[in-house]
Amino acid sequence: MIARTLANCCLRTAHISTGALLDRLGLEDRYTEFLGNQVVCHNIPIRPGRNLAIIVESAAVNYRQKKMGYNAAQELYNRVQANLGNK
Repeated sequence: MIARTLANCCLRTAHISTGALLDRLGLEDRYTEFLGNQVVCHNIPIRPGRNLAIIVESAAVNYRQKKMGYNAAQELYNRVQANLGNK
């Protein structure tokens, strides 16, 4: 039996609706509270037939990279803005 466990990240899955506004890049971290602790929470839109294991694993890898100092979403945003500025 595990006496203590640590939750680092929360993933919420939701069915994609046509009129919903989604944050595709994830530049802002949103938090939820579990037992008095603030935990990063990601809302992940899904559709039937998608491989949920791959989606969850990708979110976990992205979270780990953010903790190590590399933010892939910010890098993508910076590259796009740099390319738009060059044209």
